[in-house]
Amino acid sequence: MNRNLWSLLHNEAKFISGALILLLASCLFDVPVTRASLIGGTYKVNEVAPPGTGVKPLQTVTNPDPIVFREVANGIMSGNMPVDALITTDFTTRPVVSGVVIDSNLVPGLILAGTRYDSYLFHFDPVNDPNFGGAGCYPSPTSSSCPLPPVQIDFQTQILGLQLFGSGAGSASANGHLGDGDLISPLGANYYPGPTSGSPPGTDNSPTRGLESGDSIGIYAGRTSIRLAGLSFSGQVDQVRIFVAAVPEPASLGMALIAILGIMGLGRTRSKAARS
Repeated sequence: MNRNLWSLLHNEAKFISGALILLLASCLFDVPVTRASLIGGTYKVNEVAPPGTGVKPLQTVTNPDPIVFREVANGIMSGNMPVDALITTDFTTRPVVSGVVIDSNLVPGLILAGTRYDSYLFHFDPVNDPNFGGAGCYPSPTSSSCPLPPVQIDFQTQILGLQLFGSGAGSASANGHLGDGDLISPLGANYYPGPTSGSPPGTDNSPTRGLESGDSIGIYAGRTSIRLAGLSFSGQVDQVRIFVAAVPEPASLGMALIAILGIMGLGRTRSKAARS
């Protein structure tokens, strides 16, 4: 083997080793995410920090528009997470649930362990409005008919699944999927409503939270946008937990790009050597 060929092979080995190390590092090392999956373009929904008082009935009142806040940033599912709707395509449905029968568009499923995700909570707890029968409507009503269009939340990444129902007697979901998501929230399970209560809380077995007959939901724009419209009485809250794919972490993307560029440079080096 002549000196030039040995030198070329030696350099190739260094290129390959360096590229593989960078590529492996991009997969193994996590840097705290700096970008959120929620983007501008929301309509009639206020994006807020997690309310300090929690989201039990009458603790975080929405006046008049609903709120949405991020619970988990760039999380990793430690186990399979049940959801009331595993999102695989765009759809619309109204009402979401009627007579404790879940609409067929809402296909339950599991978000698998190891999935990277962001979690958001949509929350609507209206002021007791005597002009609207003691209830609240979103979007903000201009008349007692609560006209559409609905509220809209847009994301950079695709929606993975939705938790839509509470638990307890009268609930559409026997498993209480909102409660499942509460348990992994860094805000703590006590931050959220209990499994059952009525209006006022604690007087009957109607669920305090989730969506019910008359509430509509839609998934649009290639699973990156959600629209909601509905009605809620004081003492009850409309809530939806939205799991979306986490935004790729910038540092990891940078290391992967460097690795790819190194491999491309190696290819050019080999091509030049072949021509000489």
